[in-house]
Amino acid sequence: MPPPILAATAQPEDIELQTSENSNKIIVDKNGKLRQVKPKSLRSWTSAILLLFAVPALIAAVKILPWAGAAEVSHIFSLTELPPHLLGHVQRLMLMPLGVVIVVAFRLGLGIRVLGPVRPILIAIAYQLTGFVVGTVFLLSIMILIALIRPLLRSAGMPYFGRIAIVLSLVSFMVLITMQMGVMLGVHKFLGVGLMPVVVLTFAAEGFAKTLYHEGVKSASWCALMTICIAALITLYAAIPGLYEFFRQFPELLLTQVGLVCVIVRFGSFKALEFLNPPIVVRRRKTIRSKSKKSKKSKKSRTPIKENGNDVQVLIDNKNQLS
Repeated sequence: MPPPILAATAQPEDIELQTSENSNKIIVDKNGKLRQVKPKSLRSWTSAILLLFAVPALIAAVKILPWAGAAEVSHIFSLTELPPHLLGHVQRLMLMPLGVVIVVAFRLGLGIRVLGPVRPILIAIAYQLTGFVVGTVFLLSIMILIALIRPLLRSAGMPYFGRIAIVLSLVSFMVLITMQMGVMLGVHKFLGVGLMPVVVLTFAAEGFAKTLYHEGVKSASWCALMTICIAALITLYAAIPGLYEFFRQFPELLLTQVGLVCVIVRFGSFKALEFLNPPIVVRRRKTIRSKSKKSKKSKKSRTPIKENGNDVQVLIDNKNQLS
C-alpha cells in the first residue's frame, strides 16, 4: 500500500513548492491539499493600505449619513471651528501630505531625480507667500551664491555645522538687502522676498551645492529644475478652489494621502522616465599625504577613510592624527 498523501502529518509550512519574496507560495495544508498563500510582507502591506483607506472613508461616511450622532461626530472630526488667524498655518500643514504624494509619484513612479523629498514641498509653501516668479528668481540667485561660497568654506576646513550657520546668516543678509533694494527702487515685488522662509532657502541652496559638488553641473541643474517644477505643480494643486475647505471639513481623508504613498512605494515604483536623468559624474579618488617629516622610528600605514562619500587613501603617521 502506498503511504497516505501527507494528510495526517503535513503542516502548512512542511512543503513549499514555490518561494519568492514577492510571488505567492504554494503549500500543502492540513488536509493534504495544495493552497496558494501570499507572502507575509505583501499581506501586511495590503492590510495597512486597506486600513489607511477604509478608516477615513468610514469616518467620513458616519459624518455624512443622516443619523442622530452625525453632528457630534462632525464636531469632533473637523477643523471648521479653528480661529481665523490659524487658517494660513493650517493650510500649510495640509499641503505637506498633499505634496508628498506628488513628490513620491515623480521620484518613484517616474524616476525623476530631485533635491530630496522635502525641498519641493517647502519651496511650494514659500511660493504661496511670495509668488512664483519672485520666489524662483530669488531662489536661483541664492543657489548660485551658495554654490560659489561652499567650496571656499570646505577648503578652509569648515565643518558642517559651521558651514550651515554661515550660509544661514548670508541668506538672511541677502533677504534684507533685497528688501532694501525694493524700497529704494520702488519695486514692491522685492518686498515679498521677506516672506520667504530663510530655512527653506538655506536647505534648498545647500542641497543644490552638495549635488553640484558630488554629481556635477548637469545633474545638479537637472535636480534643481525638476525640484522647482514639482514645487510649481504642488502650488497649482493647492490653488484648486475649495480644496482646503473640503479637507477642513474632512481632515481624516488626509490619511488617504499616506495610503497613496504606500501604494506607489509598494506597487508603483516603475521609474518609467528614469532615462531622462543626466549621468552622474563621480569624483575621482584622490590621495592625501600627511605633511609631517618621515621618521625612521615611526611606522606609517595607509588607512582607508571616506571623505564626502568617496574612498580616500590617507598616509597617517602614528605620532600625528588627522583632525
